[in-house]
Amino acid sequence: MSGGTAHSVMAVHESCGLEDNDPYSLLPKDAPRPPTAPARRGVWYDFSERRLTGPSSMSDTNERIVRRTNALLGYGGTYVEAIEGTLGAVVGATITKYMMTAVLAVPFLRRYVAENWLPPAGTGPTQSQREGLCYKCNFVATDKSGKVLRRVFLSDTRDVYTASGIYVAECALSALQMAKEGTLGFGVLTPISAFGDVLLQRVRSAGVVVEAVEEATTGTATPTQ
Repeated sequence: MSGGTAHSVMAVHESCGLEDNDPYSLLPKDAPRPPTAPARRGVWYDFSERRLTGPSSMSDTNERIVRRTNALLGYGGTYVEAIEGTLGAVVGATITKYMMTAVLAVPFLRRYVAENWLPPAGTGPTQSQREGLCYKCNFVATDKSGKVLRRVFLSDTRDVYTASGIYVAECALSALQMAKEGTLGFGVLTPISAFGDVLLQRVRSAGVVVEAVEEATTGTATPTQ
């Protein structure tokens, strides 16, 4: 993790209040709020994927954003994020997640870590380290019974730092394109609720692989891009 990102995480927790701990804190006021929010806690075997999974360090943030996106687009589904991997990798990620949660929850520990342990802003992984940080995502839509309805696979061979820059740039270009076409909306939006298919096509053109399979209707159909 780069120094700037680490310090940003600390700054966010310093400014958050108790109401921000609500997993549905980003939902519009008129959106339905389930009584509980599903979350991945500890090491878990996902039977639909046949893989070990564990909590992701970014899940608290990502889940809130996706839930807001779903609400803005009129979807009623929930969203849970996890990482998958070998037993050692998943256990290690789980321990790291809970250690981070404990440190961030205690103000004096949080400030001590920020002042003494975090790398300075502007520093981060070397180029060779970044080159080994590609990513792959598997989004699975299920019904209430757990039946898999759809899968979306997203991957990129570039490192996550380069990929983040690409997503930010393509969001900006999507905004310019839609403003020129007169289709740009307004409000406190998320990228996909604001730019939709325009952004999807742009990131595909930039080299991000997005494949979808409608499992409930096509069974073993070949993914389409």
